[in-house]
Amino acid sequence: MDEEGKHSRLAQGRVPLKNDAQREIVLLLRGMQARMGKDVARRDPTYRVLLRLLKAHEKPVPGANFTFPQLNALQLQILIYNHFKAGRPLPGSLIEGIRSWVTVGR
Repeated sequence: MDEEGKHSRLAQGRVPLKNDAQREIVLLLRGMQARMGKDVARRDPTYRVLLRLLKAHEKPVPGANFTFPQLNALQLQILIYNHFKAGRPLPGSLIEGIRSWVTVGR
């Protein structure tokens, strides 16, 4: 299998890491930096694997223009648009989705 085929096959099943898992990885990385020092930790194979894992789950597929939260927000906007376009009222699940995704600007 060529490298591109392998890469696309791996990307198809990518899902975002749960927040708890992301926090745990970040804590592990920070702990390694504190114990080893930043420069030594960055050369450590375990540190590099954890960092690659964290970075790999920022976007749904390699080279994507959207992060997982941006993609989820866009999908929600599309669903809402389709309901408005059809003249249907928004179901409670979409209203809850709006409440969970909308943030006040900083």
